[in-house]
Amino acid sequence: GRNITVIIMDVSIKSEHNNVLEWPDWWSLKNKVEVETAQSLVASSEVLTTGSHSLDEFFGGGLPQGRLIELSGEAGSGKTQFCIQLLIQSILPQDKGGLGGSAYYLSTQKQLNEKRFNEISTGAIKRHGSSALNLGVIQSKISAKHVNNLDDYMYILNTEISTKVREEGTKLVIIDSISGVCIDGFTKENRDSSLFVDYSERSVFLLKQAIILKRLAYENNIFVIVINSVRASIDEIRGSSKDIPTLGLLWSNCVNDRITMSRSNHDNSKRKITIQGSPDMAPKTIEIVITITGISTVNSSIKQESA
Repeated sequence: GRNITVIIMDVSIKSEHNNVLEWPDWWSLKNKVEVETAQSLVASSEVLTTGSHSLDEFFGGGLPQGRLIELSGEAGSGKTQFCIQLLIQSILPQDKGGLGGSAYYLSTQKQLNEKRFNEISTGAIKRHGSSALNLGVIQSKISAKHVNNLDDYMYILNTEISTKVREEGTKLVIIDSISGVCIDGFTKENRDSSLFVDYSERSVFLLKQAIILKRLAYENNIFVIVINSVRASIDEIRGSSKDIPTLGLLWSNCVNDRITMSRSNHDNSKRKITIQGSPDMAPKTIEIVITITGISTVNSSIKQESA
């Protein structure tokens, strides 16, 4: 029969039967189930390496599989450049740290920066050698598409991306950005011609998107990364402000892992990557440097975040 997996806190219960597992009849299941801890489930999962050994260590070996990962940050913080590096890394053979599959990049605001894509690709080819990676392989295994509106986005996600994942071996999907499809898609006009955002309709859309993207990642054992922009949150009492991801608390609670990128105040080439929230990665920050050939770390500078 079909296995049923029930996850409660840190335990997974697998039944050999199709019967509904009713609460609280757990004691009767003690001889009928296989129990796995969350640690064993994580250990058996594949990871997406980043192209930097120190950054891989920072993420506990690499980015986690089968989860919805949010990458947020201000403009110019390096989000797209990091994603380009991940796209190229993912198509490498498995013995070179890659996933041995193809990748899909869907942009909703700006089209993929071809100049940076070519520069980072050239750097990767030099590092790994032409036998493992070349321009022909990159062009055949990385698909990039740009959409201008919500309808086109939904069509591409539900048809082309789904087909490539389920039938053509695509193992990494990047959406740049999820906030981009919400800017115009839910902006409406009042009777007096003024514009407003239909937050209720947008909330329903975001909840459905989270379900679709999580299911895509989990059921197909792939990596799904969504980019989100940030906005300033002003503390009027303290007279200060800080950047927080757009789309609000609802979306933040929908994703599995939240990672942010920020610029250095003193050095334009340096950035910071911070794990803000994750089921199995502790909050911490690492300093990175952006070069013409991609992203690398600065002296393995990892800072644990205070609780």
